[in-house]
Amino acid sequence: MWGNFHFKTFDGDVYQFLGTLIRQFSVHVKRTEHITGPKISRVSITINEIGIELTEKQVLVNGENVTLPIHIAGILVEENSIYTKLYSKMGITVMWNKEDAVM
Repeated sequence: MWGNFHFKTFDGDVYQFLGTLIRQFSVHVKRTEHITGPKISRVSITINEIGIELTEKQVLVNGENVTLPIHIAGILVEENSIYTKLYSKMGITVMWNKEDAVM
């Protein structure tokens, strides 16, 4: 991060974010070793005060097991046969294929 609103990711992408509101979010990924190679076993997402934990078999919102789809505090979490997807009204989208990719 440098100057006003300039961000550079670890893989070299550069973004400009001009938001004036205070927004807090984080995405943490837990990898585990699997017989076929590394696998993502958990994706933890925090947006403002909402904590969302994605695993292959369940989704927790603030520590409580929920059924998808769920819409809470401007955040939609849903799944299809390929991805578990999170959309927030502030423009954050996270998609996980329940195996080895988080986008």
